[in-house]
Amino acid sequence: MRITQPGDLVISIGSSYGDPVPLYYSYRRGWGFPPPALDYDWTHFPADNNVAVAMFESLRDRGADWFAIVDQHYWELWQEHPSFLAYLDEHCVFKKQTSAGVICQIADADQLVQTPNLPRQR
Repeated sequence: MRITQPGDLVISIGSSYGDPVPLYYSYRRGWGFPPPALDYDWTHFPADNNVAVAMFESLRDRGADWFAIVDQHYWELWQEHPSFLAYLDEHCVFKKQTSAGVICQIADADQLVQTPNLPRQR
């Protein structure tokens, strides 16, 4: 069963930051995270969580519907960037977790998720 639909736009954090390979193999369109750009090193997660939030919001403004994070980076982000994951927890609805990672549906810009819902333990 597929969670996303063919026209949905997906943000993904694959095995390597910024890598669009998960999008290719899922037959979806969207962006690796952080999105590629010339003015920063997009092969690493931004050190400043405010920058990461701004990147997320920019992609949501461009129509992103889903956020998928491979398992390895998901738990790494909870340890190293908990405020970014807490932000996602307020703006995304958890849909599925497997050994491969976590999939969340991005809420509309004017919505907040009322209850924390992202997994916090393995």
